[in-house]
Amino acid sequence: MIDINTTATYTLTGDTQPTTTKPKISTRNNKTIIRGLVPLLTHHLSQITDEGARMHTTEVLHTASIVINDQNTMPDETGQTQLVQYRDHGRITTTYPGTRHLPVNIVLELAEELRDQLL
Repeated sequence: MIDINTTATYTLTGDTQPTTTKPKISTRNNKTIIRGLVPLLTHHLSQITDEGARMHTTEVLHTASIVINDQNTMPDETGQTQLVQYRDHGRITTTYPGTRHLPVNIVLELAEELRDQLL
């Protein structure tokens, strides 16, 4: 089971003070939106040994989100558009584009686990 109340503290490039975040989950129009993905992926982030790569991946995750939709929104089973990666005909999407050290498939797998847990 994923701890959706977990927090993570990190400092973004250019900031002087650390940021503490926790996942934010909202539902509207048959969609569940999850923001604040960093705390949900700290185990994967801690495995990135290069500090610069870890910071870059953290910053990309910091602004990413997952959307779980109860309807098909894409014609294909899996794929990507210019702005999102998706699975299950768009029932699961993420704005996370992936990095060399944390591929988008990890975030899509997290999204599937969250769907099973939340819905």
